[in-house]
Amino acid sequence: MVSGVILNKIGKRWIGIISRLLQSNLPFPKYATGKLVRSLQFKHFKDADGNTVIQLISAKSDKGFEYIKVIDQGRKPGKYVPINALKNWAKVKGIPEEAVYAINKKIFKDGIKATFIINRSLEQLFSSQNKDLFDEIEEEVISDITKIFKNTLTFKKV
Repeated sequence: MVSGVILNKIGKRWIGIISRLLQSNLPFPKYATGKLVRSLQFKHFKDADGNTVIQLISAKSDKGFEYIKVIDQGRKPGKYVPINALKNWAKVKGIPEEAVYAINKKIFKDGIKATFIINRSLEQLFSSQNKDLFDEIEEEVISDITKIFKNTLTFKKV
């Protein structure tokens, strides 16, 4: 029932929160080139059960995985990062190229720690910090319900 305008506001606010969390992630900010943040998008749609869904979308690697999922869920040990991607990251971060192979070996051995950035962003989105947004949603839903009752109920005089 919530309009596209409100869903767009929610989606934009969510992306803003994720962007801030990526840049302030401690001890290691997840922000180098800004490509991930610039790629963040959302879409909203109705699922098969008629529920409204807001889906987060991010840039994909050459192998098709979404970067935001790797940042969120981490990376299990036992796999190397594509060396060219790691070299580009190191260059942006000012890390000497010679260190890239040692970093990749460490990632292979230990993986990459999950940040749970998506859950953290949702907690912030639904926190009291965003009361204004949810007040708007509440007003719109009440208005929609009122319209439904006005349009569907007819009264007969007895």
